[in-house]
Amino acid sequence: LKAHGMKKNLYPSLLLIVLLHACGLPKTSIQTHPKEVEELASKSKASYEAAQLAKNKEEILIKTQEGLSYAEACLKKEKNQLDCLYYQALNRGLLTKNHIRGYQDSLKLMVKSCSQVLEIKEDYSFAGCHRFLGNLYAKAPRLSLQKEAVTRDMDKALYHLKRAVELAPDYALNQLFYARTLFKAGELEKAKVALHHFETLLSPSLDKDYPEWKKEYTQLREDLS
Repeated sequence: LKAHGMKKNLYPSLLLIVLLHACGLPKTSIQTHPKEVEELASKSKASYEAAQLAKNKEEILIKTQEGLSYAEACLKKEKNQLDCLYYQALNRGLLTKNHIRGYQDSLKLMVKSCSQVLEIKEDYSFAGCHRFLGNLYAKAPRLSLQKEAVTRDMDKALYHLKRAVELAPDYALNQLFYARTLFKAGELEKAKVALHHFETLLSPSLDKDYPEWKKEYTQLREDLS
């Protein structure tokens, strides 16, 4: 979340946090689900993209819940619909990032959705599920008391991101996330190569695909200098 540094926003933010913990997530209602699977998939994607650009936590939660609702309605109609499986995982990921409750259950569901995508079409959306799972395993908690928990696993993270780069080497975010994870794993020379490749692929579309890329790129470049 972006810090606005405005005192007048402090009280609403605190109130939102209190309400979320007291009542759970804000409830959303989708008045009319589109009838066709393609429309549901499109709505789920649009909700995720809107959540990516949202200015506050409440809007992120509402949009990602909407995105999940559309994806789940779609999958009831067609259980192997790739767009809906993918955006089910992405919406749930952004929702979980902004709302901790049920964290491990959410991680397991994300792994399940993306594993299903990989079984059907490994290179779908520029190897999007390899990219997603690579990030998930790189950032998951180190330990959990839950049985069969999803925890940090740098070997799995590197496997998925290396596979993403192999399948879609010219998709910039694959290179950025691979470089970042190589750096975390201590493989500095390989990280520099991946980051250089990323730099050759810079384009305006990155702002839409991943609004946080500039911050992460700047930090990683500084770390590797």
